[in-house]
Amino acid sequence: NIAKVSIMPRGDSLGHVKMRLARDVGVFLETASVCSNFHSSAKIARWHDQIVCLLAGAESERLFTPNRHIREGAKPDLHASYDVLARLSGGEELRAAFKWLQIRAKSLVARPVHQRMIGDLAKALLSKGTLSGKEAIAIFRDSHYQYSVERTARLKPLLRSSAGSSGLRTR
Repeated sequence: NIAKVSIMPRGDSLGHVKMRLARDVGVFLETASVCSNFHSSAKIARWHDQIVCLLAGAESERLFTPNRHIREGAKPDLHASYDVLARLSGGEELRAAFKWLQIRAKSLVARPVHQRMIGDLAKALLSKGTLSGKEAIAIFRDSHYQYSVERTARLKPLLRSSAGSSGLRTR
């Protein structure tokens, strides 16, 4: 769903992620209030996942630059997230769902593998300024693979020692 990632300033934003989600959000916002079948559990879960993606940018910034407040550039993501949620639920359920999705975004960004992926993407952006969606996805995949290889290498000695003490044989 990523079309482009950039750290080039644009308006109040110091960077942005252009997602193909925008077209889908427009269709959703136009039809959600008139089509009752838009509220199936699976569709709500997919929209929740999209909202977590929107919120992850602000959470990444908060994690990597903890002394800063959310920049103006994150406000459209927060407003879009809240707007979509408001069409799915209301009142107390809306506030709870928004808080829960913020917690999910924060949790995802805090995982070491995701921090590595975000850091590698940031390095590439500092070098190039703008990346296509395909380039960003390739960086994420490479970063995830490298993290997995390094993690496996760190865990192998532990697995051997625990298998040896339990009588299991390892290769």
